[in-house]
Amino acid sequence: MEKYFDQIQDYIENLLSPAEREAFEQALQQDAGLREETALQQQLHPIICQRVQAAPGEAQLRQTLANNRDLFHTASTEAKTEPRVFQLKRWAIGVAVAACLLIVFNFFGLFAPNLTQLPTLSTETVRGTEQVSTLNQGIEAFNQAQYTTSAGIFSALWTQDTTQVRMQYYLGLSYLGGQDYTQAIQTLQPLAEGTSIYVDDAAYFTAVAAWKNNNTAKGLRFARQVSEASDYYDRAQKLIKKME
Repeated sequence: MEKYFDQIQDYIENLLSPAEREAFEQALQQDAGLREETALQQQLHPIICQRVQAAPGEAQLRQTLANNRDLFHTASTEAKTEPRVFQLKRWAIGVAVAACLLIVFNFFGLFAPNLTQLPTLSTETVRGTEQVSTLNQGIEAFNQAQYTTSAGIFSALWTQDTTQVRMQYYLGLSYLGGQDYTQAIQTLQPLAEGTSIYVDDAAYFTAVAAWKNNNTAKGLRFARQVSEASDYYDRAQKLIKKME
């Protein structure tokens, strides 16, 4: 079963090639355990996606768990009459809770990150300057998905000094978060074609913006540019599969 972990998730997200999908569906027909495991992950997938897209914080975590309380109750009830199913569901509950608590990594490779998920930006710890204070306001707005506000702040900071590639990168991400894909591409593409520390990150998010803007050729070009050393390499490979 372990060898199918990645394939189950890719099957659910429609990321398998036609040949891979056909082989997987043949395996589904022959393996009852695999069918049950796939059905279980299909149930959990919306829950995990909901948590991935939620803003960080205890309040959001509590609300996510409360919204999915029925899953836990159902598993407990079914344990009285279906021990084997309960064993699987008990494992599923553990995965769901772990994903809610720490979604920043894949649990045994089961749950791929949302391809459009934006990073969480870190605030500056150095205090005492107006620019740092303004930067942190932009970062906090971005992390709270207030992309119009963050775009305005990062744009102003970048205008003050266009050599600040970090402001350019943050601005591009803000445009992407606000679904202004054309502006995101225009802002991120020069970074993706440059030599700064953001080259791989910018390449990946340029690919995402191009994909969302229905420009598959450009999306593939920049997704393929993401190097294997990048944290976004695996996501880039999945994005390529989705666009091809």
